[in-house]
Amino acid sequence: PSILGAILFGIAVALLIENYKRQQSMTGLGLVGAIVINICGGIILALWLLFGNLGMPLRGYIILWSLVVILVFLSLVESGMSMRGKK
Repeated sequence: PSILGAILFGIAVALLIENYKRQQSMTGLGLVGAIVINICGGIILALWLLFGNLGMPLRGYIILWSLVVILVFLSLVESGMSMRGKK
């Protein structure tokens, strides 16, 4: 539930960003929305792994930390693409 809450929070922030951006040619969340959603999901997952009292095997921790790294990497790639598109 906490991960789903983080994703829903990320979607809400992405929608607010797109609402204030208001480009007539684009609709939907866009690239900025994807970045915000990935960052929110990755941060909450990392916090959950750091501070949650989880009784899972080492394999589970490795897989979930891999997901955190993938989400952060995707966010960095998407940010780079967003910056390159603005030039």
